[in-house]
Amino acid sequence: MNRPDWSVMIPAHQPDPRLLAFTLASIAASGLDLRTNQVALVLAGPRSPALDALIADWQPRGLEVHTHPGTGSLANDWNHALSLARGRFLHLLHQDDAVRPGFYDALAAGFAADPRCGAACTQTEFIDTHHQHLRFGHLDQRDAGPLRRWIEHLVVNLALQCPCIAVRREVYERIGRFDPSYTYCTDADQWARIATEYPVWYDPRPLACYREHSASATHILFPLPRRWRERRRCLRAAAARLSPVIRATALAAGSHYQTRLALTEWNNAWRTATRPLDRIRLLLWHTRLGPRRDRTAIRENRYPAPVPGRPTERSADPATPRHPRVMLLSEFFPHPPDRAVFGVFQRLYRTVEGLSRYGHLDAVFFWSDNYQVPPDQVAAYHRQLSATWPLNGTLHLVSTSTGPTAEAHRHPVRALYWLVRGALSFMQNRPSFRCGGSAQADHLRTLLLELQPDLILAHRTGVAGTLMRQHLDLPPVVLDLEDIDHVKILRFHREAATAPPAWRVHLWAMIARWSTFNATRFANLTLVCSERDRATLRRVAPFARIAILPNTSFARPALPPAPGRIALFVGVAYYPPNAEAIRWLVTDIWPRVRARCPDAVAVIVGEGAAEAAGETDPPGIQLVGFAPDLALHYQHASVCLCPIRRGSGTRIKIIEAAFSARPVVATTIGAEGLAFTHGTDILIADTTEAFADAIIDLFEHPARRAEIGHAARRRADTDYAPSVIVDRLVTLLRDTAAARPEGRA
Repeated sequence: MNRPDWSVMIPAHQPDPRLLAFTLASIAASGLDLRTNQVALVLAGPRSPALDALIADWQPRGLEVHTHPGTGSLANDWNHALSLARGRFLHLLHQDDAVRPGFYDALAAGFAADPRCGAACTQTEFIDTHHQHLRFGHLDQRDAGPLRRWIEHLVVNLALQCPCIAVRREVYERIGRFDPSYTYCTDADQWARIATEYPVWYDPRPLACYREHSASATHILFPLPRRWRERRRCLRAAAARLSPVIRATALAAGSHYQTRLALTEWNNAWRTATRPLDRIRLLLWHTRLGPRRDRTAIRENRYPAPVPGRPTERSADPATPRHPRVMLLSEFFPHPPDRAVFGVFQRLYRTVEGLSRYGHLDAVFFWSDNYQVPPDQVAAYHRQLSATWPLNGTLHLVSTSTGPTAEAHRHPVRALYWLVRGALSFMQNRPSFRCGGSAQADHLRTLLLELQPDLILAHRTGVAGTLMRQHLDLPPVVLDLEDIDHVKILRFHREAATAPPAWRVHLWAMIARWSTFNATRFANLTLVCSERDRATLRRVAPFARIAILPNTSFARPALPPAPGRIALFVGVAYYPPNAEAIRWLVTDIWPRVRARCPDAVAVIVGEGAAEAAGETDPPGIQLVGFAPDLALHYQHASVCLCPIRRGSGTRIKIIEAAFSARPVVATTIGAEGLAFTHGTDILIADTTEAFADAIIDLFEHPARRAEIGHAARRRADTDYAPSVIVDRLVTLLRDTAAARPEGRA
């Protein structure tokens, strides 16, 4: 179908010919060509001779006239008019309203400027029956563009009048037309529904006219109590479609303004009432104006704070659903991104990829180096991260606490309360308010109200504790427990050279268990790395909803077997379990290997490797330090090593080696939680002798080495392919959002 650009639909019921003539003349004067666009009068009810004469005068100019019997419902009559529309943009214009010159050009320019916008509107001028100016509308945005405070204007204040807005055809086709269950708030409900799904373009010029007069349908059809009831119902329905974090604020502000408007309407009715019966009726209606708190605020001339709004995120295709907003909270900021290759960052990378595929991602990092970073520097960090990570949204940094006991010193009672609630971080393997202090909680609250997420993913219990401190309804929360904190604490301090007293370690572990229990109870879904972690977590939180999301790594092409006797260890030595593994390898394991294989070389790649090794030039050891690209090291390596004896979670270095088709020798703890089987696609050894013997066996049997490497690659492709992990994460997010559409405290 060759559609016109505009369909201006004028539903009319026994219109005043004088006012209708002004409406039609305003359309012609606006610059719209009636012959190339559709301007249609949709009549219901009897026609007067004056109306027939007006129609006869305008039909030759291009006016379409349609008649129907009428339904007695504004929504049904408006929907019937829309069903006759053929244009790309649909404008519903009341029989007594008008537009100013340039109205349609302004809205067309708005639609062209931002194809994501589903509707476009202008400021409204209120006029009387003599076409004289009364006042302008409440929209206070001064520049043209997407309406920023749309919640304030369309949900709270109901400030958008029908003649000032036009809608894309596809928007009506996707979200439906006017709801017939409304009588007074028919249009307000529709505009709020549209703004929830699409940005609304706004031009601040008053190019639409809304007429106020005692003969309008608003005054004739709707007594005051019905208006008040419908406004409250419309507010509740619109608020239910908002992010839960802003819902209570919108409801409270909307209640205030509705009470203020109802009081104005009641006062006007009282001044014009002449009959005693009318005044008695108004006295009875006075009790329905609104809550006492709102009437008290009005008497004291207090107004609610402006309600922030954020234009909907979506693609330019109006037929598609909007993008849900998801917020990522993490204590691990990948800075600089090219050096953030540690295992936790590889999991975080895939998490960011899955969240960005699911919706619009806003990343919030609690960062110890962030002390009042200026906005331009945050923007620079954002550009660096977006260049290498799949981050499709915004970046926000929250400064962490200056010390583990700073919160307790500043707010001891509050700290004790949240200690009991378990709202703590265990990033340093001991409890602290690193990211859960009052300052961090206040900063996060500000971000929640600004970003208004539909779903939150909290990376580890520390940031979950900060969420627990929010006095807000929250959307569904997904908790990612890459590590089980109490297990990590017990293992981490078991053999450390500077281990704290045992009683303190067990106290920390007990606090971590309690924190994990509260965090998993608070979350709608908890993600763990393996079946083993799920079993461990089930003992702590038996009623938690837990799903397995395995770790993965950057997939590499399978490499042909390497002929030499080179073993590779990859790991950041600043992480204590890696440092201990390096020392064990250098001092105990490798001398045994070299005694039987003098030409064997162990290559240790990772920041701090030289410091961890201790010796300046260990025999048969090559210390590389940080390497931005590991491909060459995997190509030359014939065996990969994972001599980890502490920690929790699953080791990504094993998955990474498997993708390169390299056999791995690991400890039981190093390989725990992974699907690799000893003797088939990995070798497990826990003592120095057994570990060295396994390495030597692989060096001396190239065929076995190749067989285990290829089996490991097949296992990695089956269970740890990045695309499979990301798809699973997206599915889990969608299921969680669908299962818990309402907010939760």
